[in-house]
Amino acid sequence: MTAAYIITGASRGLGAALFTALAAPERQLVGIAREGLPAEVVQQAQEKGAITEQIAADLSTASGVQTVAAALHELAIKPRRRCYLIHNAGTLDPMAFAGQWDDPTWVARSIALNVSAPMQLTDAFLRATVGIPDRRLLFISSGAAHHPYPGWSVYGASKAALDQFARTVALEQIMVQEGARVCALAPGVIDTDMQKQIRAADSEQFPQRERFISLKQDGRLQSPAEAAHRVAAWLHHAAFGEMAVLDLRDIMLSTASALE
Repeated sequence: MTAAYIITGASRGLGAALFTALAAPERQLVGIAREGLPAEVVQQAQEKGAITEQIAADLSTASGVQTVAAALHELAIKPRRRCYLIHNAGTLDPMAFAGQWDDPTWVARSIALNVSAPMQLTDAFLRATVGIPDRRLLFISSGAAHHPYPGWSVYGASKAALDQFARTVALEQIMVQEGARVCALAPGVIDTDMQKQIRAADSEQFPQRERFISLKQDGRLQSPAEAAHRVAAWLHHAAFGEMAVLDLRDIMLSTASALE
């Protein structure tokens, strides 16, 4: 029986790196992105023996969420021993002080992608995978969920909401038979397009811009491949789900050998 891994935001950055890192024989990888995955990402996964599938869907829209929810149901029909859903898609916009948001639709789109879509797909996943012995939900969180950054009020609030959702769902799943394991994991600072967006931001709207420029200049950013390796290791770890909200850097300190 194959194991299924569903990854949102799989076209670039950490999502694309996870698509490659998780590839192995007897694994089905389903990458979800607005416009599909780069050919080289799919090829690398296939060369490692994985079965690959792509779903084009914009998770900031109701129709995109419905498309993926239906796909989750179809995926779960096939007998499996493992089925894992990784909520990775997200956006920083609007990166500006409250009271200075230029586009009135920014907040609605951000909350839809960062919060509403993971919530709805979690519900769809839990419904579709009843009876699968090993079910896991991984939410890619951020330190911004706990530490306020001026200019990131919407992003930080959305990640804090996702962390609390993960905590609550984790408690619920303890109460049901063969409940899923749940974890919201902050992966640390990764050298992705999101970091480029941060470094290009208006310093008046994001006063900590220079700090992130220094992280890049000083070589203190993880590569997507390095972060994906560690996230994938934790996803498969026996302790996954024992704590609903974690920071990958704390895990690296306490259980470093498990992530190498």
